[in-house]
Amino acid sequence: MARQQKRLPPSPGKTPTKLQIPEEKIQEILLAADIVDVVSKHVRLKKAGTTYKGLCPFHNEKTPSFVVTPKKQIYHCFGCHKGGNAIKFLMEYSNMSFLDAVRALAAEYGIDLPSRDDRSNEEQKKYEEYYDITKATIRFFAGQLLTQSENKHILEYLRNRNINDASIQNFRLGYAPGVRGKLIEFYKKEGFDLKKATELGFLGESEGRMYERFSGRLIFPIFSHHGREIGAGGRILEKRSDTGKYINSPESPIYNKSKVLYGLSHSKDEIRNLDHVIIVEGYLDVISLFQNGIKNIAAVSGTALTDEQVKLLSNYTKNFYLLFDADEAGYKAAMRSIEIVLKHNLNLKIMSLPEGEDPDSFVHKFGAKQFLEQVKTAREFIDYQYLSFQKAGYLDDPEKMTSAIKEMVRPVALIPDKLRRTVLLKAIAEKFKLRERLLEEEVERVRTDEIENRPIEHRDRLPISDEASPTRTTAVVRAAQPAREPVRDPIKLNEIELIKLMFEGSEEVLQFIFQFIRPEEYTVPIHYGIAEKVYEEMGNGIIPTLASIGDEFTEEEKQYIFDLSVEKHRISDHLDDLLPTDPAKAISIHTIDCVKKFRLLRLEAQLKEIHDEIARTTDAARTVELARDLKNTHDEKRDMEKFMEQFK
Repeated sequence: MARQQKRLPPSPGKTPTKLQIPEEKIQEILLAADIVDVVSKHVRLKKAGTTYKGLCPFHNEKTPSFVVTPKKQIYHCFGCHKGGNAIKFLMEYSNMSFLDAVRALAAEYGIDLPSRDDRSNEEQKKYEEYYDITKATIRFFAGQLLTQSENKHILEYLRNRNINDASIQNFRLGYAPGVRGKLIEFYKKEGFDLKKATELGFLGESEGRMYERFSGRLIFPIFSHHGREIGAGGRILEKRSDTGKYINSPESPIYNKSKVLYGLSHSKDEIRNLDHVIIVEGYLDVISLFQNGIKNIAAVSGTALTDEQVKLLSNYTKNFYLLFDADEAGYKAAMRSIEIVLKHNLNLKIMSLPEGEDPDSFVHKFGAKQFLEQVKTAREFIDYQYLSFQKAGYLDDPEKMTSAIKEMVRPVALIPDKLRRTVLLKAIAEKFKLRERLLEEEVERVRTDEIENRPIEHRDRLPISDEASPTRTTAVVRAAQPAREPVRDPIKLNEIELIKLMFEGSEEVLQFIFQFIRPEEYTVPIHYGIAEKVYEEMGNGIIPTLASIGDEFTEEEKQYIFDLSVEKHRISDHLDDLLPTDPAKAISIHTIDCVKKFRLLRLEAQLKEIHDEIARTTDAARTVELARDLKNTHDEKRDMEKFMEQFK
């Protein structure tokens, strides 16, 4: 399988040029970064012959199925089918983009990454200055809390709130001194640009004078999911009417609150291990739960979940538990979050605590064991909504009941998976003793309105799945794209199937496809363009679906993808036969079959070329060489068929 091995794992295609990292540098990094060394920093490996084995870090298992092969410099899990090279491992394990993983390995192994653009170097330098200022500021605040005797009352406050010293250190809590001017003095001493500190929100400016925005506040540093300091939240400890209890860093070149979850840098491994995340509202909720051993948590810090946050969390788990305050604001945040989570086809339950309690107070009063009991009693979101409407008296009034039904149907309507929609609609119909057909009509109305109420350039982002019922939207898509001649070329047909599979919204499917097929191997130009962009999206932590086709795709590519999605056959006749029994298994089998066929079709084409050349050549030496190639290719084909069978 010499030729096949060269194709594994995939290279980033043209991505290095775009990211300004030459292909030769990537190869240099892969040569330097020994796969066993990289993986063993995160996974306990045991030697097993010429390979190493361990428990897979990407799914729960008791028997090791995760294999690292030094000779090929790849890893592969025979349980979840994830695999690749050292760069891919770092991307998967640390949820890094392709660029970040390359940079991390380059830094670790002392490899310089030259830029082809001086402006890019300047831009990167500018960003590093922002990070440096933020890191130094967090360090300054921590020093003020831990080393300055005049700030002992802040430590006493934290201890009275049952926050221990280990948590203070772990979350790097700090204090912004009430004496104004100290932070500015620190910046000047360190040589930091005050204007950049103002852009980051640590300083403010009024009437030509600078001031310290967080002065007199307890500081909660905010980290990216990689663990870099990117901002802060500040809380006043005394009652004041002239300012809010909390202030946060504003949007800055390095901080976008819609893409950040507080505590995720600490909790991502536990979220992955336990395969569910508990989403709370506040900084102290995260710290107190973490301190009490409940570590699969993250906080939205006062806002409803955003699309970006859900996408980020979905890289670690597909199971979400929402725990928002029981007040009206918490209920509204929960409602908005339900819609966003379901739109991404994820699993969702809603937790609740006794009135007047939040996670911070509850876990300190009743302990971790009792909190975990609350997790076990979390309700399905439909039950939560129904009970909330019942408690508010909506079910006693026909007009209000109609409104409640529409509110419950709306998030269900946006679920891409038709089977799941149907099951949930049935549950709603049973609660209100309605015919399912009435709710199906409401679903169609919601989905149609969702398109018509969006700007034209964003209408293609509606989460319509392949199996969605035909609507006039489908008719518009069909009309916009001229009917294509039936495709008979088996290679092109196979590529079409693979493009469809790329938009199933399954990370496992994408991982399997790109483990064996590089984007540049597609023969149809539009297929190559789509595959390359999907690969780049994955490198940025995004799993593309029909609901999230972004601006990275050209209009022609978007139209092509949507045209494929509304064809009468969903993916193939073979898959249609399998779908009623087990959709996930059917897609998995179909993916394996398509990848296998992709490789075999190309090997068969190679065999034909060799046979044709043997028939033409009159050179004896060349005939011997071709005969050797023929045998090697036959062996490669046989090995590929055998290799693929193990995945079924």
